[in-house]
Amino acid sequence: MEKIGKKIIIKGEMLHHVGFRPYLLLKALKLRVKNFEAENIDDDGKRVDVLLIGDANQISDFADLIKAKKLPLPDTTKVIDVLEEEIDITKALDIADINEYRKWLGVEQNNNIVQEGLKIVDILKNETNNNLELLRIETNDNFKKMDEKYDAISKGMFAVVERLEKRDEMFEAKMENTEKNIESLLKILTEKKS
Repeated sequence: MEKIGKKIIIKGEMLHHVGFRPYLLLKALKLRVKNFEAENIDDDGKRVDVLLIGDANQISDFADLIKAKKLPLPDTTKVIDVLEEEIDITKALDIADINEYRKWLGVEQNNNIVQEGLKIVDILKNETNNNLELLRIETNDNFKKMDEKYDAISKGMFAVVERLEKRDEMFEAKMENTEKNIESLLKILTEKKS
């Protein structure tokens, strides 16, 4: 089977950071393409270039698959246009063996995951610090409110105790008067009986 080389330029929407290149790699592996590279072209996520060397049927099947635009990717990812350019394979010997590319892509994807993970850690750290500061402020506010309520309750309790003490004093005074009145009454009754 004759080997040919192709550059396939895929244009669309949201082609970067959605797993598009791993998807393309998987399709090329299934078609048993020997040489394969896919690169995100810095164009706001709107372009991916694929370099392939394989037999004509493999390359044609791969291009047809992309042109079908039936991709198991997010709805925001859309293939709009697929352009093909012939590559002189005698001058394209630097296109990676597909297994070598798979290793490179794996390392790149792992690095991306680590970098995104570090961003998430920073976000969580900042959120945690912000939440701790908010918690500290809220706790201080709650303690101030509790102190104010405690003061109000204390003042109310002291006022009740003071009233009770006054009532006790008045009660004792009335009891003394009552006792004096009873003694006076008994004295009068005793005098009248005698």
